[in-house]
Amino acid sequence: MVWIHGGGFRVGDAASYRPTKLVADNDVIVVTIQYRLGVFGFLSTGDATAPGNYGLWDQRLALVWVKDNIRAFGGDPDLVTIFGESAGAISIGIHVISPASNGLFQRVITQSGSPYMQRCFPENYSNKIKELASALGCSSDPGTSFTTMLDCLRGKSVEELTHAETILSQTHNTDFVFMPRVDGELLLDNPGRLMADEVHMALANDMHSVTFFRHVLDTWMSCADLGPASGVASKVLEFFYRGPDAFTNKSVPLDTLVQVYGDALISAPCLAWIRTLADQPHTGGRYLYWLNHDLSFNRAYPVQGTHHGDELLLEFDLISDAMCFTSKRGPLTPEEEKLSSDFVSMLADFARTGNPSVHLRSSLGEDIPQFTSQGEAYLSLSTNPSIQHHVMRERLAVWLQLLPEVKKSINQLTQQTAQERVKDEL
Repeated sequence: MVWIHGGGFRVGDAASYRPTKLVADNDVIVVTIQYRLGVFGFLSTGDATAPGNYGLWDQRLALVWVKDNIRAFGGDPDLVTIFGESAGAISIGIHVISPASNGLFQRVITQSGSPYMQRCFPENYSNKIKELASALGCSSDPGTSFTTMLDCLRGKSVEELTHAETILSQTHNTDFVFMPRVDGELLLDNPGRLMADEVHMALANDMHSVTFFRHVLDTWMSCADLGPASGVASKVLEFFYRGPDAFTNKSVPLDTLVQVYGDALISAPCLAWIRTLADQPHTGGRYLYWLNHDLSFNRAYPVQGTHHGDELLLEFDLISDAMCFTSKRGPLTPEEEKLSSDFVSMLADFARTGNPSVHLRSSLGEDIPQFTSQGEAYLSLSTNPSIQHHVMRERLAVWLQLLPEVKKSINQLTQQTAQERVKDEL
């Protein structure tokens, strides 16, 4: 099992994750890998001058190394499972659809991430490198070539570059500054378009303000592949989350804002990803789990429920607090220790056999069903695990079904109006 860590393609490392439970309790070999991050891993000019995706190529090189050498550690090069969380899961999805990574692994586990999240990241590459160059005293005038800018940037220290990246992040109010991109080599096209073609399948100052909330809605509309936000679609979305308050300037509760972020950035792209896989006849068994447990030491957190990265606390002995996204750590209760054991065993069983049910079968009374487009079965993973269907059905239908229909209707109306205007002019 090869672990690809998360951290928004900006932070993280291999050493922070100690896979004690996987190795000692489940008899699997775990490899944790490093890859270049931030400006060093994903700076791009948007063309061949600096194509970017260096961090993804690092991951691929690590997978090549595993395939060539893991037998010396008692492993099987023909039974490699890659697993990762958040940015690590996005990376895995990209490797799944990349011809460059074909044959380097047999199974994948994506946790809180999918390659469809790649379309949430802005692609203004030329502007970013110009801003970075300007911040570091390099020429970024209209006549300055990218090659000249890169030569100057290469003369800057690691500290200068990372500081400048932080400034850019603050300026644009986003952690997503330097990210994976369609480069025509490792990632041939937008993941959504590639998945439709079977050939390729081998912070704000006032987060409670309604102004900020509406900005968030407009920003994350792109995650639903809806293009630029329209006034009608944005208001439909706001009404779903706020009800009648959508027509007021009342402040927005933090839990509502968190719901929008989680649904748009994580849940909807993940569900869209597994739905696409379910429609691919040549993919293997597909299973979905949903961690549905509020860890006991998280309950003082302002927003209740399962937080991004909580599964890492069940899966690994985390060495670094930086990888604990909720910034809260504590001992697991006896019930949570069993949940941790069940979760880790499920991952190991899937990696070993392709069936995640071997350990859980006795407590569930049945095998975990495969995810299909008809039943959409999933494992609700908690201290009382159960098989359910159609995860977060209403909330995710808004992003994956209602909003696309609204956009389609608006486009049709716009085209009809334009045609009638032309007739009138004639």
